[in-house]
Amino acid sequence: AVVAFIARRFARPITELTDQARAVAEGDTDVTPRRSRVWELDELGLAISAMANRFGSRLFVAEQTTATLEVVLGALSQGTILFDSSDRVVYANPSAYSILGAVPDELGGLAPLQFQTAVREARETRDQVARALDHGSPTRRLRGVATPFTGDERVLLLLVDITERERADSIRR
Repeated sequence: AVVAFIARRFARPITELTDQARAVAEGDTDVTPRRSRVWELDELGLAISAMANRFGSRLFVAEQTTATLEVVLGALSQGTILFDSSDRVVYANPSAYSILGAVPDELGGLAPLQFQTAVREARETRDQVARALDHGSPTRRLRGVATPFTGDERVLLLLVDITERERADSIRR
């Protein structure tokens, strides 16, 4: 009975600390450890609390950075599409939708086909690949530049509608 009592006494704080650690792993940064009579368990609780605070600070900074990038990329007149290493669309700004009409979930659904090949070629060669082509109805002249990321397999595709610029150049000539 005495051993069971002592085991339960030590098991309860360990179970609580385990639950707190799981909560931090799931994103809960408001973890306040319960004080324990066992110094080692008390120190572990304080370490979990400190970890939650640092995690919360980093999460806040990451969310602010993401919000800033959303505003900046959303304000660009160029279409911006980011593909991950599995050819899935990670991000597409509103201009990409207005230029293309629709942005697929994966590279295989991207039209026109020349932009698909530009993204694949940029990933293979690790160099920027540019394409200019006619697209849509009424026909518009689009320019796409696929740029690979350094150190991984992501590729950024920038799209610009150059119809008016080329029409102005033609009139000027």
